[in-house]
Amino acid sequence: MSRQGQNVRKGLVVAVALAMSLFARGESPQTFELVTNGVPAAALVSSPGAEDAVGVFVTEAAKCLEGRKFPVVAEPPETGNRIVFAVRNSSYAKEDAYRMTFPDARTLRIECTRVSARWAVNRLLTKGLGISYLSPCSMPDGGSFDDYPKVSRATLPIEP
Repeated sequence: MSRQGQNVRKGLVVAVALAMSLFARGESPQTFELVTNGVPAAALVSSPGAEDAVGVFVTEAAKCLEGRKFPVVAEPPETGNRIVFAVRNSSYAKEDAYRMTFPDARTLRIECTRVSARWAVNRLLTKGLGISYLSPCSMPDGGSFDDYPKVSRATLPIEP
């Protein structure tokens, strides 16, 4: 085997060993806590234009949390996690666009329009809490085809 091949093989062995040691220690990417022990772990910081979307989030999330509701505040709290809505005006062509960022480990910032605030909330409900919206119709008995799993812990990976 050539010297270059031996170096590649050694590098691969080191990379696999490092990955296995991280896995064995249980280290994972940093996460943003949404729900801890069945209780909301973040406050929603609403802003003008996001009220309807925030209301939908609180109502839908409570179905997974035995009626417990995420707190809605006007200003970011001093402690604990927070989901901050930053509503902006946009052209019609870009009104569906939103962006989720983590400026720090305790803050999920949602830059959105009045329209896209709802799209962002839907993403949090489905990806964060595991809600499945299966049909826009109701069942004859007044039930729903949607799935609201009971949630004791929910996190989001903090990533770019």
